[in-house]
Amino acid sequence: GYFGQMAVAPALLHIPFLRTVFGSFGAISNEKQSMVRALKHGHLALFPGGIAELFLSSRTQEAIFLKQRKGFVKIALQTGTHILPVYVFGHSQMFEQISSIPAVARISRFLRASVTLFWGRFGLPLPFRTP
Repeated sequence: GYFGQMAVAPALLHIPFLRTVFGSFGAISNEKQSMVRALKHGHLALFPGGIAELFLSSRTQEAIFLKQRKGFVKIALQTGTHILPVYVFGHSQMFEQISSIPAVARISRFLRASVTLFWGRFGLPLPFRTP
């Protein structure tokens, strides 16, 4: 099937290896003009919780950071696009991460991209089994 494009932080598209990885999945910048252009030509997946949601979640607690994220709704109204909300249960249980260090969250907000260490089974980037 067709998956459309996904919107990511612009900083991720400036890092050589990540640009290639995200580009292979059809990633675009989450800036307004890029998202409007993408919606005129098809579908767009985005994760409105962003960095804030990443640092609020842990393997033992799910968190949703949505109340302050209204820009995507305005863009959908302007372009006449439908919004299909999707929630992935258990996604925060796949990896352990360092999110309790306030400096890491501040650096991530400054860079406008997530800077976090994560690991899974055996200390590798292999996801833990989730129910």
